[in-house]
Amino acid sequence: RLAVLSSSRLTNEENYLVQKLARAALGTNNIGNLANLVTNESMMKSFGKNASTCSYNDILTSDLIIAFGCDIAEDYPVISLKIREAVAEGSKLVIVNSRATRMDSLAKVNLKVNPRTTLALLKTMLNYIVTYDLVDRDFVQSRTAGFEDFARDMRRYPAEDIADIFWMKPSKVIEAIHLYIRARRPVIIVNADTVTPDELTLIDNLAIITGNVGRDGAGIIGLRASGNAQGLIDIGVSADYLPGQQPVTDIAIRRKFEAAWHSTLPVGKGKDAIGIIKGIDKGDIQGILAVGIDAIGEMGSAIFEVPIFSVLVHTAFPEKPPYPDVVLPGATFAESEGTFTNCERRIQCLHRAVPPFSGKENWEVISLLAGAIGYPMDYSSVSSISAEIADLAPIFKAGIYGKQWPFLDNGRFGSKDGLAQLCLVESENPEVIEALGGLL
Repeated sequence: RLAVLSSSRLTNEENYLVQKLARAALGTNNIGNLANLVTNESMMKSFGKNASTCSYNDILTSDLIIAFGCDIAEDYPVISLKIREAVAEGSKLVIVNSRATRMDSLAKVNLKVNPRTTLALLKTMLNYIVTYDLVDRDFVQSRTAGFEDFARDMRRYPAEDIADIFWMKPSKVIEAIHLYIRARRPVIIVNADTVTPDELTLIDNLAIITGNVGRDGAGIIGLRASGNAQGLIDIGVSADYLPGQQPVTDIAIRRKFEAAWHSTLPVGKGKDAIGIIKGIDKGDIQGILAVGIDAIGEMGSAIFEVPIFSVLVHTAFPEKPPYPDVVLPGATFAESEGTFTNCERRIQCLHRAVPPFSGKENWEVISLLAGAIGYPMDYSSVSSISAEIADLAPIFKAGIYGKQWPFLDNGRFGSKDGLAQLCLVESENPEVIEALGGLL
């Protein structure tokens, strides 16, 4: 009956306390955020971790870059500078997009694809690699699972049968495939906020069957627009995962957190942001806590329109109705101390520039709120919160600050068997099915 929404503008430590308050004090896994209503889980299913597999430095040392579905110069200018530097040093650029971008002039190959046929393009590329046995057999046999089913599925998409539905010549697609196969240090860059789960699953599969993931110098980078969007995933602002991207359904993990938090945690997955909003409309959610600046705006206002009890922690009182029942003063990022996690999994320190105007930092407000509910949080500083996180979430181990948290665990992926999973994509656009004349 209760739910909590947090913000990508908060630090890891603040978001840790928000999700802890939800689970340990309010007894709910209904936890989401308004920055990204839906979190793309494809990389979690493929690799056991939902994060970029390589680093920004790998862009600079790459010999091939594939920019998929994003205008990097417009949306991520810092990354575009790294790509320009890499191309100047000899790296080749392949752009897959439905529209022109400011990086097109640098590209060796431009694949202008209809957004409705992107899945078919990716499946065609995978079919070509499987059909002509361009698979990295050693990598597939030793570090992956599910190849036989995957290969059988991909053989349904031969290039000669679907070439007519694309906006480019098949030879350009084949050229892009061979550039990727021959590259020794290829990096794929995607916009994690806009790529669909099915598209990202196929991109994961492309990297897996060619052995271009889980090793130095190659991999996939998922870019996210919101400041601490990766931190939200890592720290457990999720209906499905506890801090450290650890599943709430795992009994042993849940017991570990219960022992540390001295509280019985809710069993089973909760509602994400979309589920929470739908739950409010249906009357399933009767009370909500919203923390952070994302709660002010069109989506945020919709939360307070329904007559349920609502609490908002924010830097300013909303300028216009609907108003929450209670507004508590929050601190801006300049008034906060803690860490953020960027899109390459690097944990960066944030130092407070000025004292909070309200007199208390966000972590103090959240702690006092938890105490008022009857669940005391006795922290003396941000560092004491960080120490607790490091004890419970291995990716935040002590001394990690300023570094990337490790994507692999002793050379193994994050799945239970330590293998990369080749996942099947069941959905297909009806227009593609029609174009294929019923071949699928």
